[in-house]
Amino acid sequence: MIKQNFRKDIQGLRGIAVIAVILYHAEIHFFGKQIFSGGYLGVDIFFVISGFLITKIVINDFQSENLSFFKFMNSRIRRIMPLLLFVITVTSLFAWKYLLPSVFFDFSKSQLSSILFFSNYFYFLSTLNYYDFSALLKPLLHTWSLSLEIQMYIFLFFIFSIILKILKKKNIIPFFITILIISFLINLLTNLYDQSLSFYSFHSRVWEFLFGSLAHLLLNKFRNISSSKFLSLFGFILIIFSLFLFGKNTSHPSYLTAFPVIGIFFVILFNEEKTIPNLFLNNKILIYLGQISYSLYLWHYPIFAIFRNLNFLSGNFLLQFIVILCLFTLSHFT
Repeated sequence: MIKQNFRKDIQGLRGIAVIAVILYHAEIHFFGKQIFSGGYLGVDIFFVISGFLITKIVINDFQSENLSFFKFMNSRIRRIMPLLLFVITVTSLFAWKYLLPSVFFDFSKSQLSSILFFSNYFYFLSTLNYYDFSALLKPLLHTWSLSLEIQMYIFLFFIFSIILKILKKKNIIPFFITILIISFLINLLTNLYDQSLSFYSFHSRVWEFLFGSLAHLLLNKFRNISSSKFLSLFGFILIIFSLFLFGKNTSHPSYLTAFPVIGIFFVILFNEEKTIPNLFLNNKILIYLGQISYSLYLWHYPIFAIFRNLNFLSGNFLLQFIVILCLFTLSHFT
């Protein structure tokens, strides 16, 4: 079983997630087929991993009697805000110079929603379809997921604080499974009612974070839980296949989203050394990409959007490659 103090395989998962998202938004095609047509699922990989890591932090703080909302949120904000503000500032300078006045006006409104972490609802209320080409021209659209993460941090902190104090870690796993199932059903109902609301909303994504939470709770309770080469490989296959088989016409998040999410859950829960997934995820390049994934994620969308507004990325593979190379260089130094 892989030690839980530091999971290189989780860094590798982050690396896959950010590469999938970047290639999806770069819209690189080969023989008329988009590479990583389901690359947007990289965000869902981040959600499950976040649920796993945040649960670990909260439970460790609870066990050490050091659980503090201020301390918890302060550490999250200090991790997130400096680079976010820097990216928004730099993007604003280029947007002011190169975007049309009407486009820049919309961009200015999105800045505030990104900084205050409600951009997921800002874009929903703007009736912006994430899969439309027009969405690729919005430099800060990708901050919707960051806003949702902050909202989820607050939700998970208070849920764990209340439940841990009441149940004292007894029967906490059945309780979280119940919340997970209810959240998943709410997501299905929301998707039937309004797919855009389902995509952007906090309540439709809770179950994805809770799969990560459940993985940590199971590993924490059953420390000698048996590793499974089959389930680890099966989970990894679910992730990879989903990245290629999902597309813009795939209903998401929906019951189909459960396949890659369960795949991530299996890899986190059952992965072990000397398996195909672990050998792949422990690749030094993937681990490095996982380490700079936040920087890559923040920079890629505004860079692509600015270039698209200038019509510099239309089907030019060489220029796409140069822009991506510059993106990686910039992300490394920031």
